[in-house]
Amino acid sequence: MHEVREETALSYDRLYADICEQFYEANRNSISMLPVFVGFVDADGKVVINDEQRVLMDFVRCGLGNGAICETAPCAKAY
Repeated sequence: MHEVREETALSYDRLYADICEQFYEANRNSISMLPVFVGFVDADGKVVINDEQRVLMDFVRCGLGNGAICETAPCAKAY
């Protein structure tokens, strides 16, 4: 519960985690297995993304996660 609250400012009542998705990524020649979590929060709760998650989202947007160089993105200045 701490991680959810820290990264989104939400609290959940119930959490389910009994699904594990598996898929093949041809460009990496690898199989990824990802746990899937489902949590129930208040319908009127507002998601607030913390700074750590905001930087990660910038990395994904500008392609740095794929090894590309993006000098003008905000994430280039963060690291």
